Amino acid sequence: MYMSELSPPAIRGAMVNFYQWWLMIGGLIAAGTVYGTSTMDNEWAWKTVIVLQIIIPLLLLSGIWFVPESPRWLLSIDRRPEALSALTYIRHGSATHSEVEVELSLLEEALREQVQAHRATSWLDCLRGSNGRRTFIAVGVQCLQQSQGAAFLNTYLVVFLKQIGIPNTLKVNVAYMCANLAGATLAFYLTDKIGRRYMLMGASFFMCILLWIVSGLATWYPGGVSGGAVAQGCIAAIMFHSVFSTGAWGSVNWTITSEVSTNQLRERTIAIATTSSFCCNLLITYMNPFVQDEPGNLGSRVGMIYASISMAAIVFVYLVVPEMRGRSFEELDEMFQAGVPAWRSRMFKGTGVGARVTAAQNANSEGATRVLQGVGAEDDEGNAEIVAVVAVKVEKEKV
Repeated sequence: MYMSELSPPAIRGAMVNFYQWWLMIGGLIAAGTVYGTSTMDNEWAWKTVIVLQIIIPLLLLSGIWFVPESPRWLLSIDRRPEALSALTYIRHGSATHSEVEVELSLLEEALREQVQAHRATSWLDCLRGSNGRRTFIAVGVQCLQQSQGAAFLNTYLVVFLKQIGIPNTLKVNVAYMCANLAGATLAFYLTDKIGRRYMLMGASFFMCILLWIVSGLATWYPGGVSGGAVAQGCIAAIMFHSVFSTGAWGSVNWTITSEVSTNQLRERTIAIATTSSFCCNLLITYMNPFVQDEPGNLGSRVGMIYASISMAAIVFVYLVVPEMRGRSFEELDEMFQAGVPAWRSRMFKGTGVGARVTAAQNANSEGATRVLQGVGAEDDEGNAEIVAVVAVKVEKEKV
């Protein structure tokens, strides 16, 4: 939530992706440490893993004192001078003081409109009106991310590999974490380039095919998977599944969760969605053994269940999840209040204060090249203000 509130719309997907990227860095370090200490026969085989986990919290404690507060949050509690100071710090080197003032004024105007339009302050408000739709989207993408095989593979990959007859499972687990990191790295570029919807639907399509390949080979290949080209093919399919899963659903779902909610309910909506994700992960973790082994006895066929969920995820994204790429939170408020269907969201053109916030934030962070994306063409008072912001930016760059 914090990273999304500080990010300009044009690169919000890439900025929020840092969360998932660092998770994958941690997962790779953990997998590598477990593999590296697997041959040790003393107490440092487990102590090394614990000691390494202390480093990151210490770095966070050292750096948190230099992190500014969210300007949107400060405005919501009537602390404008501090909001201006925080926004000036964030835009340092890319915007003048007058440009920052314009952006902050637009945020204030949008906040007043939000409060007047719907005074949403309680947990129940997350389920009412357009906010209910937004909560449903956030919960849906979080649960589907876990249900398409991510929770299963992250928890039971080593067991699954042994069950289908693949040796060197710990080494394959390290490669799996490398594939996760590769997917998260690709998301830096793709999330804001091709959009959220195309990434999620495309990834689910390939994830479905890849899991069907692995489960099908492990179940019906004569003699089973015991090495050779078939085993290598299964490993490759699992690696590619990891790239698609982490690069799209593992990364984009956090961007969507943070940007889909209105400012007044963002903390509550994200809390509900994250809790739903953890509950879904918990259910899969504890139910999978009973499905894969006794009494379900599906064995390697369990992958087909998660592959089928990927097909359902494509339908969910197409019908429910709108395209939110390149729009400010305030412009997204306009879109949801207008009741735009998900499959028509890409064509939505904001004309109110939300579109002006989008323009100002992109101008203050990236320059004038992408400022007018998603803004209506009407030459009204709002667009005049956008043009003024762009003009100042262009003049500054010429100098």
